[in-house]
Amino acid sequence: MSGGNRHAGPSRKSRAALFALYLSTPAFALLAPFLVFTQYHHYEPWRPELVLAALPILGVGLCLGLMVALRPRSLGFVVCVTLLNLFLMMLVPGYDLTLVRVVFSSSLLSATMAGIVVAAIVILIWTQRDKVPLISACVFGTVFVSVLVLPPDRALLGNQFERAGGSATDPAPPPLVHIILDEHLGIEGIPTDVAGGRRLRDDLMGFYRRHGFSLHGGAFSHASQTQHALAAMFNGQAFPDADTAARRSPRAAYALDRNRWFDRLADQGYDVRVYRNDWLDFCPDDPPSLTSCEVMSANGLRPLREAALPTPQKAELILFGFVTSTATLLRYPHVPKYKLGAMAMKDGLSRMALDLRRNPRGTAVFAHFLMPHFSYIYDSSCNLKPELSTWLWRTLSHSTTASVNTPDSRRRRYRAYFDQVRCTYELLGGFFDDLKQAGLYDDATIIVHGDHGSRIGIHDPWPQTRSLLSDDDLFDYYSTLYAVKRPGAGPSYSREQRSIQALFGEQFLGEILDPSTDRDLYLRGYDPGSDGPAMVVTMPAPRSPTEALSRLSGGDFETGLQ
Repeated sequence: MSGGNRHAGPSRKSRAALFALYLSTPAFALLAPFLVFTQYHHYEPWRPELVLAALPILGVGLCLGLMVALRPRSLGFVVCVTLLNLFLMMLVPGYDLTLVRVVFSSSLLSATMAGIVVAAIVILIWTQRDKVPLISACVFGTVFVSVLVLPPDRALLGNQFERAGGSATDPAPPPLVHIILDEHLGIEGIPTDVAGGRRLRDDLMGFYRRHGFSLHGGAFSHASQTQHALAAMFNGQAFPDADTAARRSPRAAYALDRNRWFDRLADQGYDVRVYRNDWLDFCPDDPPSLTSCEVMSANGLRPLREAALPTPQKAELILFGFVTSTATLLRYPHVPKYKLGAMAMKDGLSRMALDLRRNPRGTAVFAHFLMPHFSYIYDSSCNLKPELSTWLWRTLSHSTTASVNTPDSRRRRYRAYFDQVRCTYELLGGFFDDLKQAGLYDDATIIVHGDHGSRIGIHDPWPQTRSLLSDDDLFDYYSTLYAVKRPGAGPSYSREQRSIQALFGEQFLGEILDPSTDRDLYLRGYDPGSDGPAMVVTMPAPRSPTEALSRLSGGDFETGLQ
């Protein structure tokens, strides 16, 4: 009897504990990255929408855990290998895409080495398959508890810093405001054949006239991608070269290391305060020319906390953001896509106004807002649209042709875009009113511009679609906003077609661009070090004169944007 007891299996209590451990392990593995994601976006774990968003993840984890608990020897190996890859996919940016690229590489050596590594890992796990579920439970459980008790450093959200200010010149220069409105179409590029287009164009012209701006209606960008357009603009170029191009960055999609504009402002005695998003990092490595840098996430969740949306819709947005932000290969074309960067503009403008009120002279504030950038989440009165299905992207979610829109889908998206533009100006007009009430507006230099067009075209401007591109496509992608208010100067309007890079270079950097590039448009994917004329097209001639021009001197804009 004693010998039988010596070789008896685990007790019922031990088996129950082991069953519970196996059952919970996948949930720990999936919930830990979810917690990291939400804490990264400054979202408290006890909010009801966060709990609701976590339930599907918990459900998937428990289903996998049940498979392991019931068949630890046969299914534990498969589930644990799957969990390990999902875990790495969620916590290591680009892990899944990198793995696929290596395995399916055209290089035989790369594919062979990847195969050897993968095979070695599989063999190692297989030889320890009896212990894998228990080891996985300990590892993933420890990670989950660690994340819950010791949340990750939220500084991962960006290079936030604050230095002591104080202008280096006496007297200090007057205030300067520089605002980038991402994806803002140029005045002459607004399609008047879309319902509401003609009225919007007139209202925008009236808005800038009332606020004393010099508005360049024919402005366009040489590039249709943010990182190229702004890197060139801030360094006095039509298109960035190897020295000025934005580089890939682990803390943002791109980082801009060279910035003649910020250096020039610092040399003029300005405290430069930057509000950037995590798409393009304007302050990598805490450059000494800047006094502060705050980060607004390009797809941040934080604004959702106070958003006027039902809890289930907030939970859907959180869950979608988690899946698409942590796993490249899960971004299937047919899955609805939501970008929430537009929500950051209201708070960003409030902070900028506060900076200027605290230090009215010697302060330059710079902000890059993802407005009126897609998703088109606002109506014309700046209310969030109640149905998430109406939060459109600039293109169809899935297309089997070379077209990214049909004529009908383009018109539908433009109508949503026009509403978001109007919301943009409701916020911008409020910001200008704040500056006027504080007595800062008249002395301030204010620069407001886009980076490229709305990009609501029929064809994306890639080399392979060059023969398909229409004039409307080029206006959609390259026409953009450029407006400047200077102290003591009156309003004006110009239809002349000039690039924002040329205008900004001449007006603020003292740089005259090569006239031979005046009308060049660089197709997506252009590499100035290796690509030739096949990657460049020409900006179309201006459209016929607009009816709005005849009204410009009459001041008949009282029903438009305020």
